[in-house]
Amino acid sequence: MSMETNDLLLKKATPEDWEAMYRNVWSRPEAARYMQWQITTSAVDAQARMARTIAWQTNHDTYYEKPPPEEKTDLRNGAPYELEVYWKQLQPEP
Repeated sequence: MSMETNDLLLKKATPEDWEAMYRNVWSRPEAARYMQWQITTSAVDAQARMARTIAWQTNHDTYYEKPPPEEKTDLRNGAPYELEVYWKQLQPEP
């Protein structure tokens, strides 16, 4: 199952996503600023976090972005401003 907005095509996390998520999202205080999670401070912790995320996603609909080539922006490489814009796109309409 996937989910799409104007700028994102989302999918569930895979083990291979840990490094990009750690480097570009989980380790960045500016990415965590408005979120309900704390930054991850080591590669070992990031791998464990990804394993927990994948286990949780077994029974829940939470997704990380994997874009088609040259068409969508990769959340794992996004700047904090872009993450905020994309987050707003994922919010349900009132």
